[in-house]
Amino acid sequence: MEKSKEERVFKEVLIVLLILFFIFIFLSNYAKIFEFSSSAVIDAASVFDIFAVAETTSVSITINSADTTPPDIFLDFPENTTYYKKVSLNFTVLDDNEIDTIYYNLDNNENITLTQNITIHPDYGDHILRIFANDTNGNLNDSTSVSFFMEKNSKTNYTEFSGDTTDLEDLNDSELEELQNLTLDNREDGRIIYGQNLNLSGNISLDNLINISFNRIEVDSDSLSELNKLATLNLYNLTFTDPRILRDGVVCSSNICNEDSYSNGNLVFTVTGFSVYTTEETPTVSEGSGSSGGSSGGSGGSGGGTTGRVIENVKVLAIDQKLFNVQLKKGDQFKQTIKIKNTANYPIEVNLEEQDNLEDIIGFEESIFTINPLEEKGIEILINTGSGILPGIYIGEIYAHYNDITEKIQAIIEVESVKTLFDVALDIPLDYKKILPGKEFRIQATIFDISGLSSDVNIEFFIRNSKGNNVIRESQVVRVQNQATFTKTFLIPEDTPLGEYIVGAVVKYKDSVGTATKRFDVINEKGLIEVGIPNIFYYIIGGGIVIVLLTLIGVYLLQQKRLKNIEKVQAIRLKEIEKKVVQTPEEKESVNKKLETELILLEKSYKSGYLTKEAYLRSKSKIERLMK
Repeated sequence: MEKSKEERVFKEVLIVLLILFFIFIFLSNYAKIFEFSSSAVIDAASVFDIFAVAETTSVSITINSADTTPPDIFLDFPENTTYYKKVSLNFTVLDDNEIDTIYYNLDNNENITLTQNITIHPDYGDHILRIFANDTNGNLNDSTSVSFFMEKNSKTNYTEFSGDTTDLEDLNDSELEELQNLTLDNREDGRIIYGQNLNLSGNISLDNLINISFNRIEVDSDSLSELNKLATLNLYNLTFTDPRILRDGVVCSSNICNEDSYSNGNLVFTVTGFSVYTTEETPTVSEGSGSSGGSSGGSGGSGGGTTGRVIENVKVLAIDQKLFNVQLKKGDQFKQTIKIKNTANYPIEVNLEEQDNLEDIIGFEESIFTINPLEEKGIEILINTGSGILPGIYIGEIYAHYNDITEKIQAIIEVESVKTLFDVALDIPLDYKKILPGKEFRIQATIFDISGLSSDVNIEFFIRNSKGNNVIRESQVVRVQNQATFTKTFLIPEDTPLGEYIVGAVVKYKDSVGTATKRFDVINEKGLIEVGIPNIFYYIIGGGIVIVLLTLIGVYLLQQKRLKNIEKVQAIRLKEIEKKVVQTPEEKESVNKKLETELILLEKSYKSGYLTKEAYLRSKSKIERLMK
């Protein structure tokens, strides 16, 4: 064994010496090759012939460049048309040599350097944009320009709103006709987020129709019925302990108003239509009032002693699925069957209803029906994407009611155009499937060019809650050639309620619409995950795994140490075995088992290279002798 080790070391030293020798030869010739003076001229095409004259000591290089062609500029946007508020400046520059500088100017003003596609915000009126590019040889292309017009959208007046208010000035008439998720915000007092599309084309003054002030949101839907649609309302800076919602000064019924959350004076609730909404402190009921005759008793409940309040943890309705997500083509029809079980020992009457923003796309085979005790009934949900349904993503909830008990079903319906030229797919990295409020949320989006058009497409991103209300909505233009993959980052607002959310993307090109959605969770600030298990639980598991791994490593190292010293350790143990007097067969069997273990350890030590062959055979012979 010692001899083979010496041979291995010798070979390694020899290889190192050979490598050093070749490096020395290379450097010697390298120095000769580049001993130039000033006597010869070599064209750029002949540079590789230098090595053929390596022994010449008076060679110089002067590169003659014949390139006199300026770069080619392809200006995709803007075009010779009308824009609103902002313009995308999209370009491509090609040249045989390296590009030196790309820059543009607007209306012969300051030259601005370009490194990528950008968005500019010219003033209203006529404009001329010029784009220039030169290469490293000084060839300049200054022949590309375009004229366009910036028009101010002044048809919709909304000067009294700020904050997260939708920027309507950037929208043309066709976009105003199908306005999605209109947000009107007054940072001090409240906010309205519409959950259905609106038509705000024409001369409309939202300032005159909508009032958001302290503890009051008022919409004059009589003057403009288009505003009488489902919306989520926020009232800020309330001072109540337990506010209740009033509609026109009267307590709002549950089929019109639905409270989502109340925290730190911020009340969030959903309404099916508009009038005047305010709030007041919920009256308290004294303990001795009993259950009879009081106005809080309501009409619900079949047993005595109830007050009409929702009884927690009463499971009468059991639904086999709480989510369905379907993707259809415009004009398709689809049936989704759900099973509802009555877990009570008495008959119940169930009422199905869809959230208002789904009423045009969802229907039921039966909306009111009876289920006998402990029986199950299958109900078909009908989805129709025909007349009146535009391509896009529809999100909302379906409710199954029995008295004060309600079970919810999440519905996500993606409607694509009949012919899809560009499609989209979303992926959420593992680290972002559960996210804290106030943190960055990231997705990976991939746009597929199915048609081979290689064009700019508009992609709209949104994050919505289970009711279909927008938390975030953004859009951008993306250049797609075959396929475009990129990362999109959102900042989840700090006041976002905990729960399940949907991130969606709609990619549009002319009449083509492609869609994609993914679900994720906004979790507790303290690190509680969806089912209430703290993250410390995972730290404990992780710590336990680390401890086990360290223990295994320690055992392994200890075993290796024992194998290295096996000859010395076994000599002591075998000496003790020799001294032991064996009297019965049972004792003999016990001793032999110990000796078999020693033999196995000896063989491992030899195979691991810790023992010479002579030492191995010597110890093995001694163990086998004791086993006889």
